[in-house]
Amino acid sequence: PDATCRCSANAAAVILHTFLLEESPNDAAVAARAAAVFDTFTASFFDSDTMRWTREAVSGGGELRAADAAAAVLACLRLVKVGHGNPAISRAMASCAADALLRDTGFGYSGYASPSYTPPRNPLGASTAGRNSWHDAFVALALLVGDALGAGGDSADALLDHLEADYAPDGGLLAHLPVGLPQSGTERCAYTSTQAIWTAALRAGGRSSDAFCAELQARWGGAALLPV
Repeated sequence: PDATCRCSANAAAVILHTFLLEESPNDAAVAARAAAVFDTFTASFFDSDTMRWTREAVSGGGELRAADAAAAVLACLRLVKVGHGNPAISRAMASCAADALLRDTGFGYSGYASPSYTPPRNPLGASTAGRNSWHDAFVALALLVGDALGAGGDSADALLDHLEADYAPDGGLLAHLPVGLPQSGTERCAYTSTQAIWTAALRAGGRSSDAFCAELQARWGGAALLPV
């Protein structure tokens, strides 16, 4: 578990344990440990009274960030996949996390995924200014995998189109910061971790990632591509 008890870090542990459980379906020790991880995660970060997720487990608070909500969506969907607990409850918890990402009083990604294009609000948290492609791509992946778009005029195509327009208007790799903001160094900085998430988001949105992967391979290790 993460030393700071962050929702996103512990959600990653849940996701990894679901894959471990699938690889060792007959291992009682693995099953027991996975169940404990799953139950501790939802009990620590999801408030069933308010139906809201929280960023920090110890204090039960902290400013929820977009990455926390996105990770919660993916973790809960994995719980459904491996059949842990009540699938309806896991889906409901995933929906609550997606709602925090989509609604206007949350991070506003529904507007970002709509033709009208309204940028999301402070994906890093209300106390932090700015956006970056890692968080936006991760949220896109969660919303697309969770099939959370379409009810309010938003769509997968609009979401992916707006991400490309903001971070890769000329094609190729996603820059770390949106167009129009100061960049680090002489070139627009791009991170390998972001490109990996973006590749998954493209596929989840029903688009081919072949051309993008070819571009990524061509530039792998380049001066403007930081291996983080």
